[in-house]
Amino acid sequence: MIDTLKIFNSAGKSKKSIIPTDLDSIRSTLFGKFYEGIIAKWLKKEGYEHLQGKPCVYWKDTQPLSNPSNDVFIDSLNKSLKQKKNNNIRTNLDGLFKKDGGFYLWEAKNWAKWDEGKYREIQVEDLLRNSPWLLSKKVKHNGEDKKINGILFSWWQKFDKYEKIEQNISQIIKLPFKFYFTSDIIDDCKKEKYDWYQELINEQKENIEEFFKELLGEK
Repeated sequence: MIDTLKIFNSAGKSKKSIIPTDLDSIRSTLFGKFYEGIIAKWLKKEGYEHLQGKPCVYWKDTQPLSNPSNDVFIDSLNKSLKQKKNNNIRTNLDGLFKKDGGFYLWEAKNWAKWDEGKYREIQVEDLLRNSPWLLSKKVKHNGEDKKINGILFSWWQKFDKYEKIEQNISQIIKLPFKFYFTSDIIDDCKKEKYDWYQELINEQKENIEEFFKELLGEK
């Protein structure tokens, strides 16, 4: 079985295309269209019920944090929030889950190919310090206000010191913050061969095969 971490780094460059294409990047882009469904389904194992519809954070309802110690992370969050308030009304997040009566905001980033030339932990920290939705205490979901009890953040690959970042953000926002790693989830799905996973992947496979048959004039 191919290591999940190598799936997006094994195809290389197209040698036959008139316009050179990065086959691995195409794989990443394709995967990005349906991986959220895999994570949402898998999180049921952890006791999370995925709620249909995208949650919306309104910036007017989001408040900056006090920062007497001039914490760099907090300062960046507050500046990002100010910028959002000046330029936008709201933002939609990837999902909302319910567990034990509480609601958990979910955002997913799956950059298997695009590390921006940074170490993973630095890339993640830079992203999160500019994500003022972390400061939200409630969201609008299907027309109703929902109080947030915690935040789930999906990232592609486990990295050093991720637990320290979890602890730091949880302390800053006064809510539980937890990482879930897509590559680990895919590894588990491949190993356990869940029926729902097999069905989801086969559906995507059939769609792509059908598409290419049409491009080739075979249908």
